[in-house]
Amino acid sequence: RNLHNVDISSGINAEYGSPCADKTNVAYQRFLPSGPIALLPLGESLFSLVWSCKSNIANELMSLSDEEFVARANNALQKPAVVPPAVAAMETVSDYMGMLEYPPQTPLIAAVQGPRAKFPLGFSNSARYVGPRTALLGDAAHRVHPLAGQGANIGFRGIQQLVKNITNNPDRQLGDYRVLNSFESSLQRQVTPMLCFIDGMHKLYSTSFDPIVAARSYGLGIVNQLPLLKNTFLDQARG
Repeated sequence: RNLHNVDISSGINAEYGSPCADKTNVAYQRFLPSGPIALLPLGESLFSLVWSCKSNIANELMSLSDEEFVARANNALQKPAVVPPAVAAMETVSDYMGMLEYPPQTPLIAAVQGPRAKFPLGFSNSARYVGPRTALLGDAAHRVHPLAGQGANIGFRGIQQLVKNITNNPDRQLGDYRVLNSFESSLQRQVTPMLCFIDGMHKLYSTSFDPIVAARSYGLGIVNQLPLLKNTFLDQARG
């Protein structure tokens, strides 16, 4: 399925405006009406910027100079959000109950490192992951929106599962259909729920309908306050 969105990626240098406990392992993501923008850490002050947006916005961003692009990205990351009344009321209640956790300040982008690139986004899951002496892995088997940063992790799961099935059957040939079918069944049980969850998250964050915005904000606050549930989601994401 074509998501009618485009990813723009670029390496950037950023400056921290406030102290951060661990500057090398903190990722930042903000959900905008046009799509999410994220900073993924690569080092002390180097990040990979991933910005998902509609095709017309992506074309405009690609045409900007580096200085103009930095200004637009900083505005997208730093500009105060317009909070609907229902969400503001929910946040007031959450803050009173100690459920509202304020994130660290997003780093300020200083400069672009290297060229920008854009990629069309889509969602798909192949009906079959295997064929005669063939196994599909990564984007060849499934595509998903990058908002949760799970595309690579899901691909790694496929590699791990294939290696596991091969090593557990040393008496069978590498392309044995029984090994491949076992790999396919095991991987689909792991991957399909994750793909559906990420696609659902994409749809959830693609709406500006106030009640849904309020519900998702409150729901994330609850998850953040329940260590068992929070760690379950983190374990699934880590694979």
